[in-house]
Amino acid sequence: MEYLGYFLAGLAIVVMGVDLYKAVRLRAELSRGELGKGEVGKQWTVLTVLLVFFFVGYLASPLVLFFHLDPRYMNILVFMVFLFGAAFVYVVVGIIRDILTFLDLLK
Repeated sequence: MEYLGYFLAGLAIVVMGVDLYKAVRLRAELSRGELGKGEVGKQWTVLTVLLVFFFVGYLASPLVLFFHLDPRYMNILVFMVFLFGAAFVYVVVGIIRDILTFLDLLK
C-alpha cells in the first residue's frame, strides 16, 4: 500500500510540474498582450502562486510517507491543499468571467 502512495505522489508531482510549467509560459505570453495588463494578468499571477503552493505540497507528501511522520501532518497538508484548491477554483472562475467579459460574450 505504501508503494501505491509513492506512485500516486510521483504521478501528481509530474502532472503538477507540467501544469506549473504551462502556467508560467502562458503568463509570459499574457504579459505581451492586452489581457495580461489588466485584471486577468493579476489573477493569473495569483493562480501561478497557488500552483507553486500545490507543487510544494505535492513534493512534501512522499516525505511524510518516507519519514513515517505523524499522520496529523498529512491531514494538515491535505486540508491545506483543499483550502487552496477552493481558492484556486475561485480565481479560475474569475479569470474565465473576465475573459468572457473582454470578449464581450457576457452582458
